[in-house]
Amino acid sequence: MAAHRQPIGLGPRAIVRTDPARVKTARIAPAEEPARASASRMRFYGTVAGILVASVAAVGIGASIESPRSFMTRYDYLEARKALDAATRQALSECRPLEAPDRALCRAIARADDRVRKAELESRYRGTVDAESDLQAAKARRQNVVYLKL
Repeated sequence: MAAHRQPIGLGPRAIVRTDPARVKTARIAPAEEPARASASRMRFYGTVAGILVASVAAVGIGASIESPRSFMTRYDYLEARKALDAATRQALSECRPLEAPDRALCRAIARADDRVRKAELESRYRGTVDAESDLQAAKARRQNVVYLKL
């Protein structure tokens, strides 16, 4: 049997000439990475699709739940609030010419009336039970101030 390799030259390092067709090389099996990448890609797309479906469902649920209806628009509320502030300033200015004890009582009554009117406005705007209880509390406080006047 003939040698597959033949040295060329006689120096300290001989060059070996080989016949590539006769030398068996190690065969590498194709990697399974493309299939794995495909599976992880599909998992990613599935996750994204699931998130989109969940977010659309959440938006739909949020749209179907109604918030408490307001009995007036925001613009009307702000205009009424400005009018109340102006009326309060007018009532407080009418207390200026009075003497000190009467002025303090006049100002207390004006502020109590202002709190009741603002609570009424808030109750009409919000339409909630909490706003209604705040209105009742403001009316009770005003009764205490009026009682002091008597």
